[in-house]
Amino acid sequence: NLIPVSASSASVSGASVSGESGASASGGGRKNITQIAKLVLQYRKLNRDLKRLITTKENKSNGSHVEMNTVIRRNDNDLLLTTQQEQTQQEQQQEQQQQSQQQQEQQQQQSQQREIQPQQQNNTNDPLNNHNNNNEPLVLVDASAYIFRAYYSMSPIHRYDGEPTGATLGFCNMLNRIILNPLLQNKQPRLVLVFDSKDGTTFRKKMYPDYKANRKSCPTDLIPQFDFVRDAADAYGILQLECAGFEADDVIATIATKALEEGCHVNILSGDKDLLQLVTRDVNVDANGDANVNSDQYQYQPCIQMIDPMKLTRINYDGVIEKFGVEPEKLGDVLGLAGDSADNIPGVPGIGPKIAAALINEYGSLHSLLENVDNIKQKARREKLKENIELARLSRKLVELERNVPLEDMNIPTHFETISDFRIESLNTERLLAFYQRMGFQDLKKRVQNQIFHSQKTATNNSVPVPDRYSSIVDRRGKEEQVVNDASGSTSSTKSLKQQPSVGGKPFQDEKARGNGFTTQVKYNAPPKPSDFDDVPF
Repeated sequence: NLIPVSASSASVSGASVSGESGASASGGGRKNITQIAKLVLQYRKLNRDLKRLITTKENKSNGSHVEMNTVIRRNDNDLLLTTQQEQTQQEQQQEQQQQSQQQQEQQQQQSQQREIQPQQQNNTNDPLNNHNNNNEPLVLVDASAYIFRAYYSMSPIHRYDGEPTGATLGFCNMLNRIILNPLLQNKQPRLVLVFDSKDGTTFRKKMYPDYKANRKSCPTDLIPQFDFVRDAADAYGILQLECAGFEADDVIATIATKALEEGCHVNILSGDKDLLQLVTRDVNVDANGDANVNSDQYQYQPCIQMIDPMKLTRINYDGVIEKFGVEPEKLGDVLGLAGDSADNIPGVPGIGPKIAAALINEYGSLHSLLENVDNIKQKARREKLKENIELARLSRKLVELERNVPLEDMNIPTHFETISDFRIESLNTERLLAFYQRMGFQDLKKRVQNQIFHSQKTATNNSVPVPDRYSSIVDRRGKEEQVVNDASGSTSSTKSLKQQPSVGGKPFQDEKARGNGFTTQVKYNAPPKPSDFDDVPF
């Protein structure tokens, strides 16, 4: 019985408890001693609360409660007297401290909200959202282009061992901007990282040896970070795809095409204009290519769209037409005719993007244009095309995206049965934080830890309360309060001990901080000694 009724009875009953506890402790070892220690903490807490309650009732009965309060301090249960004036001053100080603490908590919450929602983007531009309905899209990330963007957006940073890590840090920041919040909400977004072939050889190089020959070699401090980025993808649990002999664009084109066939909306996260050839309409159209909004047949449909990874701006079918002057299906003809200096694709000399778009719109396609080259009115333009017909056809082949890359050559894990199953693994916080630690990303680790803590706190506040393992003891304490109320003859209700903000002008510490065992399991670094329990009758 943990409820002390009087000094004499406590010592008598304590004798019997002492014998049982001693036998249990000697027989059970350290584990039983720890269990006894928990009971001791409960006894002390209950004893303090009951003494305080009884003293308060006595003071109320003799009229001294208004002038002077009796406070039982935790240390050795010493009685300290504080005057009402001192208590008032202390309460004022406490109120000021509480206001200051509330302001700090509000500022901290605002800061956490800014971390959890870095930038309030329009939902239509969120890569993980479909712009026209609630169907979850598949996000295909052009990882190779992503790495270069991250590299040039970050200052040079090195790990403790001298390894460069700036691009890797930028890559992680860009990923967190997109997927961290959903992962913290226990979601598994459809997202895949697509890489270029590791050996760098592609069918385009064999077709045209000067393909991308104008590009500078990869920076030396970026080369080792490609492996770091792959390690980062493993830490996040993201699927990585590539195929020998093909570029990331070809793998993206294949996956996007097959996902669309499965009825899955696709968002391509890349800044490569070649991929705009994949963009499709998001609505059904009639035979003339017009969307009749008044028709019963008018409805949104799965489509492929592109999102800039830095600005997070979405480019849809109409956006391609606005930017290049032709539909996405004809963009390859325009690029083949005008060439692409970024990839060292020659095109036809003297033909720029605007002229190329005008010619393609006039003749319908590059093939039709070359078949009717003699009908071009402008002499200079006609002669250039005649002289470079084969070069135009070669350029058109170079810009064409391969949409039938063998899936079996992409090393897709066998547990993925369809393209729509491509999802990120559930967030493994230990694995992710360990990766941050290994890379030396201390600031990023702290930010993510704060976001994890905030998300867990929010989830706890929204969840059903778990019953306290010591609720029976707390209930008995409440019953004892009622007994004291009845004994004192007071007709007014007594505040619950947990509701009292302070005693003697001093605020209570919360249950967890006091370590009394009511809300948290007490942990000891070493077994307690008998001398630690001189104030306990058992």
